[in-house]
Amino acid sequence: MPSRNRNRHALILAILAIAFLLVTIEPVRGQHYDIVDFNDFSSTPDSHEVVDLDIYDTVINPRYDIQVHGSVRVADASTVRVASPRWGPIDGVNADLIDKKILSSLRAAIKAGKVPADKKEAVAALKPRADGILARHHRYSVTFSTVEAPNNSSHYYYSRLSYAWPICPKGEMITNPQLQCPWKIWDGHFYPGDSNITCLLQLTRFSRDIQTLSVAYYLFGEEAYAAQFVHLVKTWFLDKLTYMAPDLSYAQVIPHGYEWTWRGSRTGLIDTHTLITFLSAIDLIKTSPSWDTKTRKGLQNWFKDYIKWFETSTMGIAESKGLNNQGTYYKGQLAAFSLFVGRKDVAKQQVIDYIEQDFTLQFNRSGAQPMELRRVFSSLYSYFNLQGVMYLAKVGQLFGIDLWHMKNRNGVTLQDAVDFLIPLSLSPRATENPANLLPLLEDARNHYPAEAAKYSHYISKIRKLTSGGDLLSEWILWK
Repeated sequence: MPSRNRNRHALILAILAIAFLLVTIEPVRGQHYDIVDFNDFSSTPDSHEVVDLDIYDTVINPRYDIQVHGSVRVADASTVRVASPRWGPIDGVNADLIDKKILSSLRAAIKAGKVPADKKEAVAALKPRADGILARHHRYSVTFSTVEAPNNSSHYYYSRLSYAWPICPKGEMITNPQLQCPWKIWDGHFYPGDSNITCLLQLTRFSRDIQTLSVAYYLFGEEAYAAQFVHLVKTWFLDKLTYMAPDLSYAQVIPHGYEWTWRGSRTGLIDTHTLITFLSAIDLIKTSPSWDTKTRKGLQNWFKDYIKWFETSTMGIAESKGLNNQGTYYKGQLAAFSLFVGRKDVAKQQVIDYIEQDFTLQFNRSGAQPMELRRVFSSLYSYFNLQGVMYLAKVGQLFGIDLWHMKNRNGVTLQDAVDFLIPLSLSPRATENPANLLPLLEDARNHYPAEAAKYSHYISKIRKLTSGGDLLSEWILWK
């Protein structure tokens, strides 16, 4: 075949290939967004212009639907997880300092066969749940995730920033959003396709099993519960093959650019907030023969390293300045970790720092939390932050600091914050599960006895309304 014909045929094939790509590759079209600075709560989201701000202090509100490339469809109910009309998610107990005095009286009542009427349902639910954990004999580890961190180490915790989406220019052909598009935060909308990254799921299940086993051991005294507790601890923190490195450098990664350049977000430090309650739960099993000195010292050394990373890493330093729930849980985690390793001065300082830096900013004169109410899941974030603040109040009690009755510069107490959430939670228009308010109401009943009857009324009402939530036993037994 003459070279001219060969060139003509090659050109035709090239044109056909390009035409095929134009037809089959779906472009990702960007839209206009309002970017809201959470640090400015003097104005509403609608009053903001589109500006470039620190992505970690902003939320974007889409005016239109997003189209994303590849197997992901146009963002709709099938690809974006949002709160269901009745009810939304149950978040669980995020931060607690377990009160053994209350549990010890319940343990005595169980032994005497005189369980209080308001505790019978919880006690009945707890043992089968703990027995189920033994039967499943599951272990949890960051190394069990099918996707490794960008540094190619299975021992590093890895998660994606769930609300991050690629925002691509209109009219452009996009084949790789990770490389071609900027990424922004679309609050309350989970970017699909991250289900293979399971470190956060592993940690959540670890924490909930730990909570159940510790309470069950303390109340029923069965060594098998403590033994499984220790087994889970060794798997997550200490075993050479399955341990997690005390480092969150790849937590809440925004997958923009080449993978080897990816790093975590400062907000990623909140991923380990359930370790607050885990460390408190250790107090319930420490008399067990399964809880040996080697395990205790190994775990303390792990947390000493984690504290160092928390305090000195770029992510940690940035997160320590957070103003909303991020700042609350930075201080709460650092307080819990420090108490566990004997650094009481550091734990106390976190409470002082919260009072001086965050208390007034977080609660306005009505008891509302403006920075949390701006969120899509506004009630859920309000519950979440207040639970973290109440944990700091419990830590403060250890050092003679009464945050429970302290007023911020707006004249508001934590009781006012709880009271604000009651009508919000029970409103006919509420879409977020009021069962999340139960731990806060239990704490309010215990710390504000003059209004205990009021809180008992709402506790009973919400339990009937929601069947108590899936963590009924833990919520009741710890209070």
